[in-house]
Amino acid sequence: MINPNELRVGNKVAMPFLGDVILDVIGIAVNSENKTFIQTEYQKDNFFELPIKHQPIPLTEEWLVRFGFEKAITAFTYFWHYKKIRISQNDTFVGKDTFLCMLIGNNLGTNIQHVHQLQNLYFALTGEELTLNSNP
Repeated sequence: MINPNELRVGNKVAMPFLGDVILDVIGIAVNSENKTFIQTEYQKDNFFELPIKHQPIPLTEEWLVRFGFEKAITAFTYFWHYKKIRISQNDTFVGKDTFLCMLIGNNLGTNIQHVHQLQNLYFALTGEELTLNSNP
């Protein structure tokens, strides 16, 4: 389930009822009952209530490549990097489905599990949108 306060316009979400189609969020609204609704490319005239119809996209190595991250291998480990961001996956410390995302040159980091979390963190750290490569 996606926590509504984690979403921004431009985030990618999965729509399981469409066969796990990946769509961009193009609008977010909150009604008088404090329920959150999002609008996607699927039906631009409709808003869908969260969290029922939309699911977070698990962050995988494939998604990192699609966003332009490159894999670097050292003697003891490997990590992914893109501009000022370094991402590593270490089953021992953070878990199999969790990545540690850090700003290069800084010891601060946070654990992320989903594509929209990576998009939001990248934007917060750089002020730029993280976009998909046309040729991954």
